[in-house]
Amino acid sequence: MAAAGVTQGAIARIWNGATSADVQPVLEVRGCRPLDNARFSVHVADNINVIRGVTFIQGGFSEELKNKQAGPGTLIKVYQFEKVCTEKAQILGIHQAEVVGRLEMHERVPDAVLARLTNAQTGREVDGGIGMTQACVGDAGTGSGPSNNTYTTPERRSSVDAEATMSGQKLTAMPPPHGRAPESGLPGCGIAEAETQPDGGAGMVAAFNRAAADAPRQQNPGNPYSVGGANSMGIGLGSMGPPGTTSGAASSAAGPFGDPMSTGLAGATSASASSASRPVQSRLSQGGGGMASQAAGPTTPIGGLNMYTAGRWRIKARVLMKGDIRKFSNSRGEGQLLKVDLADQSGEISATFFGRAVDKYYGMLQPGQVYTFQKGQIKPANKRYDRGDVVLVFEEHAQIEAVNDDQSIPGMTYDFKPLCEIHNLEVETRVDVKAVIYAVQDPFTFTAKTSNREMTKREIGLWDPSGPDGFTTFELTVWGEKAVGAQYEVGAVVFAKRARVSEWNGQKALSSPEQADLNPDHPDAFALTRKFKEQQSLNLVPSRQMNRSSLGGSGMQKTLEACKQEDMHLGVGGGPGTALPGPGEPRIVHRHVVMATLTTLPTDRGPFYPSCPEQVASNRPAANAQAPPPMRTCNKKVTQESNNTWSCASGHQCQQPVFRYLCRLNVLDHSDCTEVNIYDDVARQLLGVDAQEYAPLFEAGQMGGEREAELKKLNGRAEWKKCIIRMRAQKEVWQEAERVRYSVDEAQFVPIVKQAKQLLAEVHSSLEAMSTGS
Repeated sequence: MAAAGVTQGAIARIWNGATSADVQPVLEVRGCRPLDNARFSVHVADNINVIRGVTFIQGGFSEELKNKQAGPGTLIKVYQFEKVCTEKAQILGIHQAEVVGRLEMHERVPDAVLARLTNAQTGREVDGGIGMTQACVGDAGTGSGPSNNTYTTPERRSSVDAEATMSGQKLTAMPPPHGRAPESGLPGCGIAEAETQPDGGAGMVAAFNRAAADAPRQQNPGNPYSVGGANSMGIGLGSMGPPGTTSGAASSAAGPFGDPMSTGLAGATSASASSASRPVQSRLSQGGGGMASQAAGPTTPIGGLNMYTAGRWRIKARVLMKGDIRKFSNSRGEGQLLKVDLADQSGEISATFFGRAVDKYYGMLQPGQVYTFQKGQIKPANKRYDRGDVVLVFEEHAQIEAVNDDQSIPGMTYDFKPLCEIHNLEVETRVDVKAVIYAVQDPFTFTAKTSNREMTKREIGLWDPSGPDGFTTFELTVWGEKAVGAQYEVGAVVFAKRARVSEWNGQKALSSPEQADLNPDHPDAFALTRKFKEQQSLNLVPSRQMNRSSLGGSGMQKTLEACKQEDMHLGVGGGPGTALPGPGEPRIVHRHVVMATLTTLPTDRGPFYPSCPEQVASNRPAANAQAPPPMRTCNKKVTQESNNTWSCASGHQCQQPVFRYLCRLNVLDHSDCTEVNIYDDVARQLLGVDAQEYAPLFEAGQMGGEREAELKKLNGRAEWKKCIIRMRAQKEVWQEAERVRYSVDEAQFVPIVKQAKQLLAEVHSSLEAMSTGS
């Protein structure tokens, strides 16, 4: 029976282009829930279709919803509306409406007759397939209590049933009609539309079977989602019949939902597994056995999580990657966080743990293992750091349990790119690579000048058999614990997950992979090893020593004049903690490679300072939650207070300071000259002695002292020598005037003989080209 007074077919007309001037429909409220103090999410129907909508009005209909005076069966006349296109759905925006009546229970169209409005091209629900997550604020008859017509998403059925049982009523939830054909061809708006279950429900097999065992349903020929209905998957989940019908016993057919469900579901599972496959799956997919008892209850697929998912969701996923503990501080104090990546059959998602949750779960969560996760928040993802459109946030009240390994949940998967193609990728792109290590440098620890944090990095040379020359090499930089914890050896195969493409003076490089699997047990790794050894036997593999000065090779070095011209456009940095500049904003740091000549070291004052040797806590994160924080040297300048007492600005006192290099000197090339700052590591490399040894020599040799000749000889190791210099340019404000400060990060002497031979070869090559052309 059609509901009296309802404008039948109005929803399809609206989605076909009708406006408020064309139609002012009367629609029936099927379910609702509050979004905030002023807005409500409602489901409205026109006897044929049901669609999700949001109220954007003050007073009137919204006020009646708020006061629980409007519920299922309420008729509203919509005077002004619009189609609201979000990132994943289209919903009905209600701007002006009023209550015009109410339907009795026998006048309302059963849920089994209504269909979700679908897109004719994709077959998906235009409103994203998101069902009501709680009962309406008022019942049609009493004005309170849950509604029998509340729509729910599959992951919320168990919680809705529990709520209904507690209130003395039993709900039989109906899933969104994924397989139902639209009443008419409806055009999309060009916005991606998301299904509640992207894999067609394949990831929810176990959950559906458990739900059926706990609450058997009867077959309803009028419901396309009951056994024998018109569901394209053949899944029967029961239905809401007309008022007065009750749920009976389960069908006697094989399986909790009957044979048709079993057949259709097997096909869906196979299709889901096929679509989720990737080119390579590492040994992490094997997971770990011997876990805790298998947790029971339905789970939500990761692909079904979105910003509209509310309430009691629960996922079962494999940990793909676990990051290091990171400390931070803000206006609310100090804190810590941990990032992990999770995956199930439907997709991948990032999760972030904060505060006490880090201490609680850092040791428990292990890559490759399977866990259930619940009692977390869903927030928008940062595309630069997170996977997917949303990210999970867990705090100390999160509930995470280890479960038995599920082989249907994929492990770490890769989408490999050959090294020769990385040159064509955009900077900041994340890429998976497989390669052989042909060179390794020792870990290098330094203190960042901008944040005063101690950092450790390691540069690794990668090789693969791609490219026109038969092989390609690339530099990979790893940081922190990954730089010191792994055993990187020449000849080892590495599978790097989501390494970041960076650029240094026109040359691409890789850095900061989320996961680096060494010598994986995979056929691709064995093939790479064989190819590498073949090339090595033919002397076609580059030297094991990475030549950093090659970064300053032909076409990459700049003149000092060019550097100054480029640095005119620098922005002034705001100090540690300042946000990085956005697109189109001036950069706050430039890095250059120049070939320049060092001039004389200063003689009026020593190129060193007395530093504090006190050990203090480092900002570098600990290896694990139980390990003590790492330590570093204070290094602040100390002043002498008495004969045997020196103190620094932090209040530390010592009897004997440690001298460290710090000086300014000019460098020049054929185009210009400039003053640069040189720090301890670089000066020690150039002079060949520590500042602790240089300081007494300087004191005894300056102003015609007895060791003057020895001091000049030592300074001659660096003075008027040509070097390849890596330097950093930053603009600062000094005495109300802007200036650019240059700091040397690295310097290497130029081998004159080798450079001369290279230049001579370039001259001969040019002469040959000229003679060939003539």
